[in-house]
Amino acid sequence: KMPDGGFRPALNVQFATAVGSGLIVAADVTNAGTDAGEPGPMVETTRKNTGKTPDSVLLDGGYYTRENLRAAEEAGTKAYMPLKQEKKELEAGTDPYAPKKNDTAEQKKLRERMKAPQAKALYKLRGQTAEWSNAQARNWGMRQFAVRGQEKARLVVLWFVLAHNLFRAEALRAKQTEREMAERKAASEQQTPGC
Repeated sequence: KMPDGGFRPALNVQFATAVGSGLIVAADVTNAGTDAGEPGPMVETTRKNTGKTPDSVLLDGGYYTRENLRAAEEAGTKAYMPLKQEKKELEAGTDPYAPKKNDTAEQKKLRERMKAPQAKALYKLRGQTAEWSNAQARNWGMRQFAVRGQEKARLVVLWFVLAHNLFRAEALRAKQTEREMAERKAASEQQTPGC
């Protein structure tokens, strides 16, 4: 089902993007209508691709389910995401971070975690990380697939990921080179006596 209320064939592209570097560390294409079931497989794919389970994941509200929180905790990954009804509860003067009657242990941990200012600061990095890689895909023309089928679409997505990561690696190398040159210049200025 599409946002306009109609029904059309569609695929759901998922990216796991590393905060800081902007490198896409995992990608997948599903035919799921929502993002609700996607974090678990993406964490596992990230672990397979990098050899390390992520310490934390920054997820938007579409991923908020009890199962996702439980799966993240079991994998040793802390989930950071907006709480359901957080803004409404704050506007109504109630505490959205207080445990609710039917909360699971994982939901209670999430509420406690998201109460901290550090969690809110960390979560702000999601936009410049996850949304940026999605925007890059759209900017490079990945709005509609010119191929049919999930496997062919996955290949198109993986080609995009390869190109994206090559461009990011080059930008990161250039930034590292600039940093090293600045350090060398500063070190040589300290060693050279002034007149």
